[in-house]
Amino acid sequence: MSKLKCAVIGLGMGTSHIKGYQGHPEAEVVAIVDLNEDLLKSKGDEFGIPGRYTSVDEMFEKEKIDIVSIA
Repeated sequence: MSKLKCAVIGLGMGTSHIKGYQGHPEAEVVAIVDLNEDLLKSKGDEFGIPGRYTSVDEMFEKEKIDIVSIA
């Protein structure tokens, strides 16, 4: 079975969601969304997340997501 592709919207409290998903063997965080570009870059780099967006619509256009957390 392939891993579930997860996205987290909002990186304040969303950091805890990222840690939770990355701790699960059947989940993979593939995208994050936040309006703060500095936070988006730092959290993306810290957790090794390739998809980084300032627009939810753009994220859904470009990514295939199974699970979304809005934090």
